[in-house]
Amino acid sequence: MEAPHTFAVTLEILSENEHDPDPVAVNTFATDTIQALRQQGYQSQPLSTGKRGGPQLLFQMVSQEIQAIGPALLAQKDTLDVLSALCTIVTTMKDLLSTLFHVSRNQPPLGHAITVRMKIDGAEIEMTSADIADDERIVQLAKRFHALYPQVHPGPQSQVTVQAQVPKQPHRPRR
Repeated sequence: MEAPHTFAVTLEILSENEHDPDPVAVNTFATDTIQALRQQGYQSQPLSTGKRGGPQLLFQMVSQEIQAIGPALLAQKDTLDVLSALCTIVTTMKDLLSTLFHVSRNQPPLGHAITVRMKIDGAEIEMTSADIADDERIVQLAKRFHALYPQVHPGPQSQVTVQAQVPKQPHRPRR
């Protein structure tokens, strides 16, 4: 028999106004909330706030039942997993990629940018500095990669290579 999955979250209940707290209201709300959550199958464990009788209460809430995602999201789960992995890879390499583009702008011949390609598990995509400028563009790059290579499912063990192709510098006449 498979062990049940658990989901834990810290629940913090505190007074709306920290300068004029109402500990009775906080305690009443916390008691009612914990009771309602227990009826829904949650287990609760009080956590220490480090203060005795303060205007803040912490609880570790644990559910044995993980809610299943709806059919619309489930149908897209594989795509979402791939896009998430691609975004993680590109975001992790963003500083490296940005440095390549930055250095290239300061190298002769000016105006001749390098070509940067990223290979993930052998699948290759060319990118520009605009492709990694912000999170939205990184998502668009990930979508473009996935559209080109739907069979590639990157993960933590993926082989990632960044290739920077530098243009030839013009010859300087000898003196």
